[in-house]
Amino acid sequence: MSDLIDKLNVLLRANLDNLLSRSGDGAPPPKRLPPEQLGKDVDREIAALRRQIDAALNKEEDIKGRLAALQGQIEQLDRAADAALERGDESAARANVRQMQDARKRAAALELELGRHRDATFDLIQHVNTLEAMVSDARHAEAQAKAQADLPASSPDKAQAGQGPQGQAEALPGKTATELLSDMLRSVRERVEEAVTPKPESAAPPEAAPGPAPAAPAKPAKATPGDDAEVEEDLARRRSRLS
Repeated sequence: MSDLIDKLNVLLRANLDNLLSRSGDGAPPPKRLPPEQLGKDVDREIAALRRQIDAALNKEEDIKGRLAALQGQIEQLDRAADAALERGDESAARANVRQMQDARKRAAALELELGRHRDATFDLIQHVNTLEAMVSDARHAEAQAKAQADLPASSPDKAQAGQGPQGQAEALPGKTATELLSDMLRSVRERVEEAVTPKPESAAPPEAAPGPAPAAPAKPAKATPGDDAEVEEDLARRRSRLS
């Protein structure tokens, strides 16, 4: 999920910068997105991005739940190690400490994942808020332009129509479909979906693509000398505390 959000953020940032930098004829970039660049499906595409935000927030809650479960497991193993030492079962205490240290490493990795996921989700929320503000601003400008167009021909305001932000939008050359905001957002979404969707493997000879092997039972990770030293240090501290 975090990889998908990162890809969305990178593509959104690049495409929005490119969209707003288009001015034509060397003119300065427009201060707002011209209404004609919105596209008819812009609301639908922004809604799709909002659904991505909802999914990201749900994923954050899932990570937090897994982290809380690990913290509970760590506390349980900690108490079990103390209890084993108190009854003189060194082997059980050592096994509990080793499992506790492994759970702590997994918890640390989850905390890093949670932080990265939160940052990516925050960036996505900021991008979508910016998009919605751009759309609202463009529609407001469009409404103002229509109101000016409805004024009497002798009105000075109408004589100045085409000037300022609205005039700047009208002065821009015709836009191709690829420059429309809704099309840009759709392209970003499709490119991200394509990037994160596993591609089907090409057909291979039967001998090169055997059926899935039966799952082997999970084996505990082999302890390294460093791990053993950490376990013994932990046990020594416990003995001193419990004595």
